[in-house]
Amino acid sequence: MVKSMISHSFLPKLLWGEALKATVYILNRMPTKTVNKTPYELWTDKKPNIKHLYIWGYPTEARPYKPHERKVDSRIVGCYFVGYAECSRDYKFNDPTSRSFFETGNARILEEVEFGKEENIRIVVFEKESINDIDQVLVPITIQETTSRRDAIPNDYIFFIQEHEDGISLTEDNPIIFCQDLVELPENVKPIGCKWIFKTKKDSKGNIERYKARLVTKGFTQKESIDYKETFSPVSSKDSFKTVMALVAHFDLELHHMDVKTTFLNGDINETICMIQPENFVSNESKSMVCKLKKSIYGLKQSSHQWYHKFHQVITLYGFEANVVDDCVYHKFSESKYIFLVLHVDDILLASSDTGLLHETKRFLTKNFKMKDLGEASFVLGTQILRDRSQDIIRL
Repeated sequence: MVKSMISHSFLPKLLWGEALKATVYILNRMPTKTVNKTPYELWTDKKPNIKHLYIWGYPTEARPYKPHERKVDSRIVGCYFVGYAECSRDYKFNDPTSRSFFETGNARILEEVEFGKEENIRIVVFEKESINDIDQVLVPITIQETTSRRDAIPNDYIFFIQEHEDGISLTEDNPIIFCQDLVELPENVKPIGCKWIFKTKKDSKGNIERYKARLVTKGFTQKESIDYKETFSPVSSKDSFKTVMALVAHFDLELHHMDVKTTFLNGDINETICMIQPENFVSNESKSMVCKLKKSIYGLKQSSHQWYHKFHQVITLYGFEANVVDDCVYHKFSESKYIFLVLHVDDILLASSDTGLLHETKRFLTKNFKMKDLGEASFVLGTQILRDRSQDIIRL
């Protein structure tokens, strides 16, 4: 039963323990051949409520409990249902982004649907029951959600495109062309969906500075060992960051900050992954064709893994060596000159004893990736850096 649950879900085999717990929970509420009663009924003298049981590993939108949550924080988390809480009436979910588990009773179960059709959404609702009754219940309801409402391009984006039509073009530098080819759907290959994410970047006065649109795949539909193999991607630890800061203060090193643009578009993919054509970019001549991905793209489960693998290949060819303790800390020595590099997803921190070596490294990174040079580091990874070079002091 555990093997079947994992194979029919989008979750990795590493979560077999959670699948086992859910299996035990379900079996305790199923009748046995010997006494024709459930273990739950034999233990509590009450018939179990099984209305709340549903498929293990289903994609879910849930709101975890955050005691220090701010109004601007995102409240809804995309996750997967992995079981039932042991000490409460809540449910247990796995957040693949933070690789963590949390329990909550405020969730929405997303079931597979076709665009433009009714979507069955199962919302966690508790029925009135006695204090000692710990069973939960999920009530299925139907919500009508149209394609235009969910996927429509905002009006302000349309106005922007119309005003700047001459300056917008699909070139080789555009991610849509860069990452995919239009092909006929290969046999035994199931295409994954995609959607547009629209954001606006505002200045300090609240005026819109940039319109940003990102194409994201629905990676939760990928199958392990078919569409991806590895998902793990290391990030630098806080201890490594503080150690480098201590070296910067002690040896009075130059400290600069760089940002990688469109980070996850740099990774290569080894699997055959086909994607449904993006909305509003469907080719009229080949509507039945799909996009075969040539490079990694946002939303794929292996995106972060492939980005780190690509960066590691490039930076080591330039003479950098990875630290034996932290895979995201690199160093390079050139005679009496040296430089440290700290990678945290798309943030790069450079600490060097020589200005020339520092700028050489910057030019190399800019040549191989789309980079944004932020100059001397003052705010990195949510941490403000206050430096007094005359006294060899750094305050974080």
